[in-house]
Amino acid sequence: MLSCIRKILFQYFVKNLYRKYEPYYFPIMAKAPKYLNYAYPDFSVQYFITTFGENETITIEGIIPKYKINFFSFTLYEKNGLPYYSKNDYTINIMKETEELIYYKETFTTLEYSALIIRFYVKKQYENDNFYNYLPSLSENKIFQKFEAVEQNSVKVGNILQDRIKEQNNIKEESLQNHYFFKPARDKLNNLFPNANAEYLIAFPKTFLLLITIKTEVFTQEDYRFIGFMTSNYETTATDNSISLEEGDTNYRIWVCFKKDIKLLQNVPFDPLVDKVLCWDDTNKHPILVYREVRIQKKGLQLLDDETEPSELRKIMNYPEIEYF
Repeated sequence: MLSCIRKILFQYFVKNLYRKYEPYYFPIMAKAPKYLNYAYPDFSVQYFITTFGENETITIEGIIPKYKINFFSFTLYEKNGLPYYSKNDYTINIMKETEELIYYKETFTTLEYSALIIRFYVKKQYENDNFYNYLPSLSENKIFQKFEAVEQNSVKVGNILQDRIKEQNNIKEESLQNHYFFKPARDKLNNLFPNANAEYLIAFPKTFLLLITIKTEVFTQEDYRFIGFMTSNYETTATDNSISLEEGDTNYRIWVCFKKDIKLLQNVPFDPLVDKVLCWDDTNKHPILVYREVRIQKKGLQLLDDETEPSELRKIMNYPEIEYF
């Protein structure tokens, strides 16, 4: 009963956020760790958010710099933080396409007060670029703010959302004993604004020195686009660090520990020329590991609504194995 009340109050809070920022043109951005470090973000992804009222018909028109990104999408979210309409750079209505750019135009109608989130999964060499310049024009007139105001809004909203999500207590005590990657039930993603083309696995560490091994899927324009890992905080959903695996059909070894424990890598079979390192911040009291994959086709993990254990996941994917030390 108490958890239901908390969810209702959180959705009421989110709806009020939608209304507060509705007059403005993309007033909020997410570029972790500095801006809106919420909902397990990957550091290579830039998100931009605007909101609309209910039953509004909106046309967006813009350009996708496909040479700079691994993936692009726009998604509409209800006040519960779950998506109800989404298009990506493969399914979007393309007006013209060149070797470097996609010109698109899309029209949609909101079902209720909604957030529109535009995502750019950025290639490593362009991570310092500001993708605010690639946001679309809107058929609805909105107020433009200076980018400094967008930055300030984003920090403020991020801090508020982190405080609010702590009250939700979505993690059951027994889940904390899941020390290997499992898929949480889809309804556990409430209030986390998941990418409609992404699926997630999570694991709660048994020790604080571990090795993840994975062979990435083959990446193509038509299907797999991205695989990444995050060291995060399950209480605040903030990410401490992340690694994006942009090369497909490749074997990776990723060592994970707290920053203060990096010296422990001297005592394990760590190869600095090949292996990667991913760390939690030393202040993180609620560590969690998050795996994210982005694919276009509705297959594999995207077909699973219920919580799924490692034994079943190994049958349908290149499963990220964990070895503890």
